[in-house]
Amino acid sequence: MSSEDQQLFLLPITIAGYIAGFLVVAGLYGYTLIATKKQVSRHELIFFLEFALPIVLWFCFRGVQVIRSVHHYNSRVPDGPS
Repeated sequence: MSSEDQQLFLLPITIAGYIAGFLVVAGLYGYTLIATKKQVSRHELIFFLEFALPIVLWFCFRGVQVIRSVHHYNSRVPDGPS
């Protein structure tokens, strides 16, 4: 598998776009908070947690697949020179 295929397997374009959108919205919101010196409300934190939850779940899901694949590959490869 080429390095580009590996990157797309771990981080498909749709997930990368979702992460980029999350970072842009969070950055703009953070900048607005700093500029207006406003306190963060509980509802806004819940919104960002709901926005970040699919990202966390994706990496947990893909991490399990990668670990399972590594264990499967290691069980097929001989341990030493034969």
